[in-house]
Amino acid sequence: MSSSARITPQGKETRQHARALRVKLEELDTIHRDRDQLVYRARSLASADDIQPRVLKASSGFERLADVTPDMFEDVLDEELTKFDKFLVEMAEIGRKQRGILDEIRVCDPYT
Repeated sequence: MSSSARITPQGKETRQHARALRVKLEELDTIHRDRDQLVYRARSLASADDIQPRVLKASSGFERLADVTPDMFEDVLDEELTKFDKFLVEMAEIGRKQRGILDEIRVCDPYT
């Protein structure tokens, strides 16, 4: 008699749950790698991004003013920061996918 013929119905159900859980854990692992890649891309952009020329150009128009304050450069900073909005959108999407998978795992929990 083969070992598969001796598996109880509970054993079969346990195997099915284990396979389903393994699939969900693999999906979470993929999401984790996607998130790490997104963070890497954002950090790479941040380290390569030099806004000093734009700030200096904007400040040249303020040279006649006695008091130059950081808020005078707010529009330049806002424009420069928009480059990073795509990362925030992608991170929110990754978070939504991760919550969905975790919710699916919770739904499959036979002890809840």
